[in-house]
Amino acid sequence: MTQTLHTSPSTQLLELDGLLSQLVELYEQIYVKGPLEQVLGADEEVSTSQLRTLRFLEAEGGAWIGDIASGLGISYPAATKAVDRLYERGLAERIRDGSDARRIRVGLTARGFEVLVEVTRVRLKRLETALEGLDAAGFAGLMAQFVRA
Repeated sequence: MTQTLHTSPSTQLLELDGLLSQLVELYEQIYVKGPLEQVLGADEEVSTSQLRTLRFLEAEGGAWIGDIASGLGISYPAATKAVDRLYERGLAERIRDGSDARRIRVGLTARGFEVLVEVTRVRLKRLETALEGLDAAGFAGLMAQFVRA
């Protein structure tokens, strides 16, 4: 008898995998793209990777492009592209190194910081609503199970 993905003993794991994939998609829509759209409007699109870049810049107090790439686990060209788009939207500023014009330090603009603060506020409000009635210790235990996997 030939086993397929749908008849193997791990059917429950496959179903769980599908549910987790849906959870990731929901997270992306509700917790990332939704707050960005709420804060910036539908016309001004900022991607998830650009939001990660904003958060990294805020946490680091600014960074060189190479540090952004390594800190986010992305390529140098991808970091440059994310910074370029943030710069075009007035969310980040670029400062060239006086001794080496190829080195660019990036920081948040006042607008970039304000957007990040507001997006975080919206995210936390949505998270508070989603977790209403859920025991934090139980949730932490569930997350620990996934981390061990």
